[in-house]
Amino acid sequence: MNNFSLSNTLSRRSLLRAALIVPFAVPFANSVARANSSRILVADAFTLPPLPYKFNELEPHIDAETMELHHDKHHATYVKNLNDAIAKAPELAGKSADDLIKMLDTVPEAIRMTVRNNAGGHVNHSMFWTLMKPHGGGEPTGAIADAIKSTFTSFDMFKTAFNEAGTKRFGSGWVWLVKNKAGKLEIMTTPNQDNPTMAEYGSYPIFGNDLWEHAYYLKYRNRRIEYLTAWWNTVNWDEINKRFAAAPALTAAVDVGGVWTLTGDAQGTPVNATVTFKQDSTKLTGTTKSEAGEAALMGDVSGSKVTWTINIKYQGNDLTVVFAGNVGADGTMTGTLDATVATGTFTAKKQ
Repeated sequence: MNNFSLSNTLSRRSLLRAALIVPFAVPFANSVARANSSRILVADAFTLPPLPYKFNELEPHIDAETMELHHDKHHATYVKNLNDAIAKAPELAGKSADDLIKMLDTVPEAIRMTVRNNAGGHVNHSMFWTLMKPHGGGEPTGAIADAIKSTFTSFDMFKTAFNEAGTKRFGSGWVWLVKNKAGKLEIMTTPNQDNPTMAEYGSYPIFGNDLWEHAYYLKYRNRRIEYLTAWWNTVNWDEINKRFAAAPALTAAVDVGGVWTLTGDAQGTPVNATVTFKQDSTKLTGTTKSEAGEAALMGDVSGSKVTWTINIKYQGNDLTVVFAGNVGADGTMTGTLDATVATGTFTAKKQ
């Protein structure tokens, strides 16, 4: 193993070496979920889709004023903010909003959070409008009815669990019925405008309900549970069955738990470390050891993609190194590294 000496004077090389030979924790790789959620294509700009019904046609369950503000003001703002952000990154031109939320790690950091929030808001709401219709609701029909009964015993038990999850979500967010990587139905909630297809969730949204107060406050005030209960009277089961039929097969996370020997190169600087992953489903914790010391890591796995990052402080400087790798059929992990001061490649093998 290479012996890295840390000089008293912080140089570019010593800075890089200090960052690369200790544990690396992770920002998530691109989502493996190949979700075919509503694709909103971007040629020159994203556009606000029209509502498929009039503002007042979901009454008395959702009032006309709420629908108008929700669609014409809130959703429109997500579209405007997304267009403004993408204008600063011409390399993203032509990407759909769905693509953007699945590849957030490739979006320039300066606009990444703006894209996350507003592309997520655009995708979520573009789907949300289609999940409702005038004179909707009732018992589910078709394949989704059978799947709900098989997973949750009955539709009533499912509704109770769904509403309870939505009520317990603190602050703004969404409650979803998703198909997870195991191919099973699951109720999940996400914060803000996060979508289940984002890398850290890796699931396919069959349908969801908006938990932001702008979706219900004019009529229901702070009584979120009343809104959640009334919302079922608007549900468009025909559209939900189409989404359920379109749900892709998702790839389970590869097992990387154990000890790995990692070698690489970052612009001429050798990289050598022993990485120990402890895996819980798609989440990673562990340590990285080297002659420079030991540090804790955190990370994620999405299919065969593995990413981890470490944030360390060296001589008063904050350093970040991100590794994004892929485990091949032979069990070897290869990938790229992005350090504070350099980039490179690496190979890792399980001991």
